[in-house]
Amino acid sequence: MLKTARVSGALLCALVTLAGACAPPVPGTVIDSAAVDLDDWNAVRERAHGQTVRWWLYGGDDRVNRYIDEHVTPAAAERGITLRRIPVADTAGAVQRVVAESQANKTDGSVDLIWVNGENFALGRRSGLWLDGWAGRLPNARYVDPATVEEDF
Repeated sequence: MLKTARVSGALLCALVTLAGACAPPVPGTVIDSAAVDLDDWNAVRERAHGQTVRWWLYGGDDRVNRYIDEHVTPAAAERGITLRRIPVADTAGAVQRVVAESQANKTDGSVDLIWVNGENFALGRRSGLWLDGWAGRLPNARYVDPATVEEDF
C-alpha cells in the first residue's frame, strides 16, 4: 500500500481476496494514510464505492489474468468498484513509475495498486513507498502470514 494511500476497495477487495491504495475518493485527490481509519471498514467501504482502481501487474500470465478478470473484478464490481487491470511486461517499471511520481511530489499518480514480487517490494521499501503496519488491520488478517506482507525480501 502506498504511503500516501489512495483508499478504495482494492484494499478491501484485492488485498483481502488475494491476500495484496488505490483510487482516490474524488478524482485527482489523495488521502494521506493517517486520515484513513483502517479499523473502520464500513467507512473504507463507503469511500471505495464508485471508485476506479488501476491495478498494474504482470500481464504475461494468462491463468492469473483470467482469475482476476473472472473473479476479482466481478467481486470488486459487486462492491461498487471498477477494477482496471493494467498489464505490464515488467513490474519493476510500475514501481519505478511510482518512485518517479513520488520524487516529483505528484499526489495523483497513475498507479493505484501494484502486484509486486519480493525484489520489487524491496525496491519500494528502500524508496519509502509502502505504508507499514496495515496488513494486521485487515478484516481477514488472521488468514495472512504477516511476514509475507511486511517482511518480504
